[in-house]
Amino acid sequence: MKSLALIFGLSFASLTSHAQACNQSVDPKKIVLMVSFHDGAEEEKGARLAACERGETLVVLPRVTAEDVGNYQEELATFLASARTNGTTVSSLIISGHDGGGEYYGDYGSTSVAEISQTVSENRSVFQDTSSLLLMGCWSAPPDQVSLWRTILPNMRVLGGFVGAAPLSIRESAGTFVRDILKGERRLDENASEAGVRAMLKTVEHMNYVTAGVYVQPNVCSEQNPFYFISPANSADEMPEGMVKGLNTLADGSEREMACIKAFGRDGVAGTFDWNQITQYFYGQAGEETDPELRSLYSFLRNNKDCFSEGYSEGPILPDQALFLRFFQDTKKNFGKYFNAELGAMYSQIDSLVAATGDQELISQYSSHKKLMGDSLNTLSRRETLEEISKLTAVYDEVFARRYSQLSWGERDELVKIDLPVHNMMYAIDRHLHGLRCMHGSWHDYSEDEVLQAPSC
Repeated sequence: MKSLALIFGLSFASLTSHAQACNQSVDPKKIVLMVSFHDGAEEEKGARLAACERGETLVVLPRVTAEDVGNYQEELATFLASARTNGTTVSSLIISGHDGGGEYYGDYGSTSVAEISQTVSENRSVFQDTSSLLLMGCWSAPPDQVSLWRTILPNMRVLGGFVGAAPLSIRESAGTFVRDILKGERRLDENASEAGVRAMLKTVEHMNYVTAGVYVQPNVCSEQNPFYFISPANSADEMPEGMVKGLNTLADGSEREMACIKAFGRDGVAGTFDWNQITQYFYGQAGEETDPELRSLYSFLRNNKDCFSEGYSEGPILPDQALFLRFFQDTKKNFGKYFNAELGAMYSQIDSLVAATGDQELISQYSSHKKLMGDSLNTLSRRETLEEISKLTAVYDEVFARRYSQLSWGERDELVKIDLPVHNMMYAIDRHLHGLRCMHGSWHDYSEDEVLQAPSC
């Protein structure tokens, strides 16, 4: 690993000319951190000028010389270790690379939103004061990405990026965008008005010639809704839903989206909810429905069910599935009650097919299975239920194939007709009993006399 002295020696060598050019001292513990994965001369020039005016130090990673390119991961780890030790903080973060919107890459390396989120989480003291973020990549700043970044950097006041193709990093417009967004953010009043936000945006040179998307929070501590600016250069098919060109107000929905991201995560960024744990319960790999942990997981999903209905979460287990999992024994009884006749007919057909094969080993194997109906079904745990579903599927597939091979062509047609209702019932088993989907909410509570509503699918 390269030494800290090498990294900062080279960084500060470039910063010396920076300071001399603008005749202003800079604070070595206030950092504008620029991560650039390609030749970004204009962007770096803009960042250098803005950092100078802000009285802050520009650090560019990875280090690039005429001879070689430094290792981004190693240099970042060294920078962060030093920053944690000496109290250095990142006031502004710039990420530049191809194909933004979650992934940033180029000839000098790569990173992702998920990776950066983890870095910030592990280095809170370094990023606690990060108030601005520049994402110099294509499609890096539509509203959904803004919500994601707001959860990662909660004190962020300004985010500048693009809602479409970003300008090449060697173009002047890329450099002026970096420079003027950083300078404008620092000049924002503590309680900026809409007029102040508009004035800040007007100072960004070439703004109307790039597909810019700029988020501005007038005050991090204020309840005032933030603003989101879309450049006139954006084409109609690039417009985010519900947005217009110019200055928009982000409604309360963006706050809800942020809360859902914090709860459940998105795009590889982890949320607080433990999907792995409830997935283990779902597949019968952990505990029983009476476990306090499962009750807690279920309650969290139910309390945040709007995240799913509003499309803010795409978790592997929906709140309704968690409901049936939490009350699996009653759900299972209601399944057996509702499909009692169909289950009986299915097993009758399978019994006949197994017997018709004449294979004593297969007959013995099948007879050892617990049927998914009546008292036999009621005694099964979640894990045992899934095991029996798997066994039934495997045996039936083998029995059908064995019997099919024993019959003539004409007899096979009759076998296919018999298979249809069996196949439909096994689909229902997989859909409802295994997947815990499409059942009416009342199925979680068993009552012997209650008439059950039909599944929705």
